Amino acid sequence: WKAKDRNELNKFMANLNLPGNTKLAILKNFDNGVGTLNNLKGRSQGEAKRISDEKKAAKRAELSNYLEKIGLNPTNRNGFLQRYDNAPNTMNAIKQNANTMANSIKKAKRNANLDEFGKYMSRIGLNNTNKNALMQSLSNTNVSLENMKARANGVLKNRIAEKRTEFSKFLGGLELSNANKNSILKQFDNDSSNIANLEKRATNLVNQRKREKRTANRNSLSNYVKTLNL
Repeated sequence: WKAKDRNELNKFMANLNLPGNTKLAILKNFDNGVGTLNNLKGRSQGEAKRISDEKKAAKRAELSNYLEKIGLNPTNRNGFLQRYDNAPNTMNAIKQNANTMANSIKKAKRNANLDEFGKYMSRIGLNNTNKNALMQSLSNTNVSLENMKARANGVLKNRIAEKRTEFSKFLGGLELSNANKNSILKQFDNDSSNIANLEKRATNLVNQRKREKRTANRNSLSNYVKTLNL
């Protein structure tokens, strides 16, 4: 009967897919009379469950790391992990679904960033040519919203520098004192968006100076004529 029970135990463990060293240890217990057939069957089932649980836990940990790596938030990760707990054999399908969700979230975030970036460029005063060029160059690249804003700020800084150079040349062509030119350039530095008003102010200032000069010359001539007693 012992040989029969041993064969039965061996076949029982084979169906449980136990590792070879575990089966040998249990068979050794049987040979040494440590435990009955039923007890050793129960032990075999316990070992099989432990091994299965360990494998499942390792795969669960691997899945959790994977879900975090692709950028899913805790709520979404827990949802997929719950699916794994309910059906551990669907790991590949779960990963595919998770990838689809992650890509959808990234796309939505990217579109939201591009929309916010467009509004930001309008707020800081970039023209349509600059806005379209920046949007085109950044729409297919994976950069953050802050990096996009930094790019826009760089373009704006260059545009302001170019406008200041042009405006300075404009002022240089007018009959303005250095004090007046520097005063108007300072106003430009404080707000470069009102360049049309500044040009108008500079022109009005020149015209005012001309009128004042003509009036002064006329008064001087009038006073001179009076001294001649004509």
